[in-house]
Amino acid sequence: MATPQSVTDYDAVETLEDFAVYLKLLADDFDQDVARAAEHAASGTNVPFEGEWAYHKLSDFLGQWGHWLHSAVLQPGARWPRETVDPLDWNKLAGQLFAARIYE
Repeated sequence: MATPQSVTDYDAVETLEDFAVYLKLLADDFDQDVARAAEHAASGTNVPFEGEWAYHKLSDFLGQWGHWLHSAVLQPGARWPRETVDPLDWNKLAGQLFAARIYE
C-alpha cells in the first residue's frame, strides 16, 4: 500500500514510517481546523462552527478515544469486533486515531 496522503487514508498505514507520516497529517489537519474555527469566530456569525475535529483540546480528544474504544469495541454487543483493535498494529492504531478525531 501507499503512504497515507490525508487523514482519511488511515487504511494505508502499515509500518512505523507510515504511522509517523499519518501523525503529521493528523497534526496538520488539527491545526487547520483550529485556524478555521478561529476565523469563523472572528467573522461574528451566529452559526455554530462545525469543523472536522469534534474537539480542540488534547484532553478531550484522548478522552473521546477511550470512550470510543469502550462503547464501540469493548461493551457487549459493540458495533466493532475486538479484532478491529486487538492485536494492535500500526494500521489499527491509525484507525483508532481517525475514529477519535470525529467521535462525539
